[in-house]
Order: sequence, then C-alpha cells, then structure tokens
Amino acid sequence: MKRILISDDEVRMLKLLEEALQGKGRKILSAKSGADAWELFQKHGADLVITDLRMESEEAGLDLLGKIHKKSPSTPSILMTAFASIEAGVRALDLGAVEYLTKPVRMSILGEKVRSILSAKQDDDESLHTQLETPFTFDKIIVGRHPGMRRIYELLPRVVASDSTVLILGESGTGKEVFARAVHEHG
Repeated sequence: MKRILISDDEVRMLKLLEEALQGKGRKILSAKSGADAWELFQKHGADLVITDLRMESEEAGLDLLGKIHKKSPSTPSILMTAFASIEAGVRALDLGAVEYLTKPVRMSILGEKVRSILSAKQDDDESLHTQLETPFTFDKIIVGRHPGMRRIYELLPRVVASDSTVLILGESGTGKEVFARAVHEHG
C-alpha cells in the first residue's frame, strides 16, 4: 500500500486531490496545514508528499518539505503553488522536491507524475541493494557510488530535456566540468 500525503489549506483543492489520486494500492493522507501534514508524516510516513506552498504561512510548504527531507531524504515530494517564483522552485528542488507545479494543476498531468514517481520509488526500493553495489552512470560519462549522487542522476535527464540555462555550483574537484560536459553533449 503506497501512502500519499497531501497538504493544502483550500478544502476544495484537498478534496479534488483526494479524489484524483485515489486508486488501488494507495492510501491518501490529507492535511489542511503544514503542521498537520508534519504530524501525519511523523505518525505514518509517506511514499510521496504533495503540498501547497502557502498555507498557514507564506512558506509552510517549504518548511514541511525541509522537515521531511531532513527526516527522510529519499521521500519524493511535489510542491504546488499559485504564486510561482524561481526562488521557491530552487528551494523546493534543494529540499528534495521532484516536481514544482503551478496552480491550477491539471489532474491528468498530476496523476501521470504521481504514477511515474511511485513506480520509480518502487523500482528504487526493490533495487536499492543492487544500486549501492553498482556504480550509477549517465551514458558512461559520469560514474559514482555515493547514494547522495542519486539525486543528481535523477535530475540530469530532466535538465537535459529542458530548455533552461543551467548553473552548476560546487567545490573545486567535485566534477562540475564532467557534469557540464554531460549536459552539453546530451542536451
């Protein structure tokens, strides 16, 4: 049973999300605030978290993602907002969000993203042991064994597929040039 935790202070949106995301093998946990969502996460955990940015405060969603990411870095999350900004999007990605969606959200798109994330998470759960023993690769250009690199490998195909400017930051010797070359050669 996959648990999906959704958090939104708009009751209509919360109900719409509940109905759209229900399905076989899924349990929906819903909260009307970031604080309530955090409480539910601590009690039950979640395989996916979907939250609004602004609830009881302007950054309640980011605060929630920060707490969840600190406690369970492998839990994927989606941040939704009617008040999109580059800063909030970057912070959401830094806090482990795999998607940053602007409202109004098309339920068909959200449903497909949820299916994809849950499927990838199931594949990750089933092959975690194998992944830790086998190096991660990005078309044989980048190789690394550290589990923390998994996030970068997950982001690379999305970065390559996007039509965005990419800024790669890091300490000297961390492989920024290798990543830049990989993005350039495949983008």
